[in-house]
Amino acid sequence: MKRAFQICIGITIILFVTAICIYNILPARIPTHWGASGQADGFGGKFMIFLMPVISLVLTFGLYYLPRIDPKRGNIEASGMAYPAVMISAVTIMAVIFAITVLESFGTRVPVNIIMPIALGAMFVVIGGFMPQIRPNYFFGIRLPWTLANETVWEKTHKFGGCIFFAFGLLFIVCVILPPPFNFAVPIAGLAVGIMVIAVYSYMEFRKIGS
Repeated sequence: MKRAFQICIGITIILFVTAICIYNILPARIPTHWGASGQADGFGGKFMIFLMPVISLVLTFGLYYLPRIDPKRGNIEASGMAYPAVMISAVTIMAVIFAITVLESFGTRVPVNIIMPIALGAMFVVIGGFMPQIRPNYFFGIRLPWTLANETVWEKTHKFGGCIFFAFGLLFIVCVILPPPFNFAVPIAGLAVGIMVIAVYSYMEFRKIGS
């Protein structure tokens, strides 16, 4: 986890240094939000260039230090690369958004409606791939009453949930071929259905073990 923290700090420092270096040459208003079509539909003052670096900093320290209050924090460290992968993925997404903001601020047209779904989809593929490694804890993973109550249910749920998250990530990537707003609406709807399926599956496993 310490190595992941160092990587995230490195990315965050790069974001801050870049923001400081380009601040004086940025236009007065920069894009801060994009619609499903990839067109910027929200703008703010150039000070907003520091938004992603700040969020990255908060994520880095929050994700690194908050698990220390978990009574089962040892299990987080025993979860292999699962938690470090989530840390790095989250900060990388901030870096991608930062890069898009910089490029579009200087007039470079970026296909946001393609890049962001691929980036988010890749993140969920990574999370899904590592999910079966997650050990029982109160901070990270699929924390339902019945997964926390039974370690076997926890393990089965995370194996099943990993497949769902992996498939959802692929769906997010494939849906870039759809016209807006379906390029985002379809995978988001898929995620909602997937989460409900995971919850139902987990409860059924709990009842099965209980009976």
